[in-house]
Amino acid sequence: MVVANGLDAACLARTAWFPLKPIRGQIASVPATAASAALRTVLCGESYAAPARDGFHCIGATFGIGEASTQVRAGETAENLAMLRSLAPALHDALGAASLDPAAVAARAGVRCVTPDYLPISGPIVDEARFRTAFAALRSDAKYRFDGDAPWLPGLYATTGHGSRGLVTAPVCAELVASLVAGEPLPLPRSVVQALAPARFLVRSMVRHRADPGEARVDPQPSGPG
Repeated sequence: MVVANGLDAACLARTAWFPLKPIRGQIASVPATAASAALRTVLCGESYAAPARDGFHCIGATFGIGEASTQVRAGETAENLAMLRSLAPALHDALGAASLDPAAVAARAGVRCVTPDYLPISGPIVDEARFRTAFAALRSDAKYRFDGDAPWLPGLYATTGHGSRGLVTAPVCAELVASLVAGEPLPLPRSVVQALAPARFLVRSMVRHRADPGEARVDPQPSGPG
C-alpha cells in the first residue's frame, strides 16, 4: 500500500507523525488581449505568468503558509496582479491589469502539502513507537551505530509533501517507491533516497539538540522483502 493522499496522510494512524503542513495558493485567469497574446513563453520569477490559452493567461501564485482554505479571495487576486506588475510590467500593461476589478477576475485556490525541509516524503514507513524505542540511543549519541533494520511496516510506503514542484518530484518519487517495492536498483543516489526517507523526521526529533541533525541516517531500503 502506498500512502499518497497529500495532507490527509497525517489523518492515518500509521502516518500521523508525518510533519505535514498546508500552504494555500491562489491563481488568477486574466482575459488575454491582442497585445498580450504575443507572449509565447512562460515568465517565472517571484511569480509567474503563462501564455494565453483558450483566451486567458494564468498568473500566480499566492502563498498562505499554514492555510488550508480553498475559498477564492479578491484580495489575493489583487496580490497576483501586483506581482505581475513587478514581474512583467509590459504584460501587466498589455492586459490592462491596472483597471481590472480583482473581484471580477476568475480565480482558483488550492492547497500545497509541504514538509519542514520542503523535500518530499518518499519511501518505506516505520512503526513510530518501535522506532523511537529501537533508536533511543540517538537521544544521547547522534553518531551511535546500529545493527539490523529499522522496524519497517511491511508493504507500507508513502509519497507526499511535494509542495509546489510536484509535477517534477512526484514522477521520480513514484519510480523510487516502485523500485523499493520490487527490490530493483534505485533510480536516485542513496544520499537523495536518505534525504527523502519518511523516518528522517523521527531521527531529527530524537537528535534535535545537535547542530547538524541531518548527520544521523537510517538506511531507507529494507534488506528483506517488502
